[in-house]
Amino acid sequence: MEPPTLAKFLQLRTESYGLLLLVVSSMLFSSQGCFIQLAASAGVPSTEQVFIRAVFQGSLVMAAMTHLRASSDYQGQVGTALIRSPWGGSTELRGVVIARGIIGGFCFVIRFYTIAHLSLGDAITLSSLHPIITVFSAAFFLGETIRLVSVIAAAASITGAVLIARPTFLFGDMELDSTLHRSDSATSLAYLAAFVSTCCASAIFVLIRKAGTLGVHTLQLLFSWAVFGVFFSALIGNVIGSNSEESEWCVPSSPEAWKYVAGICFSGSTAHFLMNYAGRLTPAVVFSMARSCDIIWGYIWQVFIFKDTPRISTLFGVVLICASLVTIAIQKGCEREGEEEVTVESEITPLQGGMEANGSSAEVQITYGGVKHFKDNGH
Repeated sequence: MEPPTLAKFLQLRTESYGLLLLVVSSMLFSSQGCFIQLAASAGVPSTEQVFIRAVFQGSLVMAAMTHLRASSDYQGQVGTALIRSPWGGSTELRGVVIARGIIGGFCFVIRFYTIAHLSLGDAITLSSLHPIITVFSAAFFLGETIRLVSVIAAAASITGAVLIARPTFLFGDMELDSTLHRSDSATSLAYLAAFVSTCCASAIFVLIRKAGTLGVHTLQLLFSWAVFGVFFSALIGNVIGSNSEESEWCVPSSPEAWKYVAGICFSGSTAHFLMNYAGRLTPAVVFSMARSCDIIWGYIWQVFIFKDTPRISTLFGVVLICASLVTIAIQKGCEREGEEEVTVESEITPLQGGMEANGSSAEVQITYGGVKHFKDNGH
C-alpha cells in the first residue's frame, strides 16, 4: 500500500500514521460522549441523536462522492463519480461495505443509548472490552497471528479501563447513579446494549481492515454507515420511545440542545472519518487498542472541564493503557521490519544464485521501507 502524502511529509510509516490518526479520532469520540450526555439531559433521545448525526454526515459524504472519482475497479468504474457506485465495484467488496454499514449503524444506536443511560464510567469500561474479542476475530477472519503479548496488552488495557472509570457494578459506588434518577429496567437494558455494542465494535474493526485490503474508498464505508444509521435509529427509536423512559422524538427547542447536537455532529463526524480512514492503514489489533485510548481522553475532559480530582488507581490505569498501546505498536513495528527483511532476502538470493552461475555482473534494485537501494553484484 502506497503511504499517504501526509505520512511521507511527516516521515512516518503507514501504520504509524494510522495510529496517530486513531489517537486524534479517540479524542474527538470522547468529546462526543460528553455532548451525548448533555443532549440527553436536554431532552433529546439517544436514537434521535443518531438519526440527526447520520443525516448530517451522510449529506456531507454524498456531496463529496459526487466530486471524487473511483481510482480502481474495486471502487467502481475508473474515472466515474463514487456516487455512481456507493457500495463498491465488486460483489465481494459490496458485501463487506454493506456488512460494515449494517453492524456499524446498529452499533451506533445502542452505543449512544448506553452512554445516555449509564454513568460515564460504566459505559466507557464496557465499550473497551473489544480488544480481547478483536485479537481472536482478527486471527480467524484475517489470518493475523495471535501473540501472547497481544493478549497480555489487551488484558492490561481492560484493567486500566476499569481502574480509570471505576464502574459501579464492580466498585459498588452508587453515588453517581443516584444522581441520574434512572430506573432499574433502563439501567439493565443499557448494560445489555453495552455488551452487544462491544461485540459489534470488534466486528467493525475487522470489517474495516478487510475493506482496506480490498481497496474500498473511505467514503463508501461512511455512506453505508449513514444509510443504515438512519434506518436503525428510526426503527429502534420508535420501539424504545414507546417502551422506555426516553422521550418521543421532537425538534430540539432550546439553544443549549442545538449546541449539544451540533457538537455531536461535528466532533463525531470528524472522528468517524478519521477512524474509517486510519482503520484501513493499521492491523485490526492495533486499531482496537488505539480506539481504547478514548478512555484517557475522556478522563482528561473530566479533569480540565469538570474539575474532577484523579485517584491513584486512575493514574495507574492510565499507565496500563498507555503501556499496552506502546507495546502493541512496538510489536507490530518489529513484525513489519522482520517481514520486510525476509522479503528482501528471498528476492536477492535467487538473483545472486543466477548471476554466480553465469559469472555475470548486474545491479540489483531492492525496495526496502519505501526507499530504493542498488547493489552491484559484479565479480
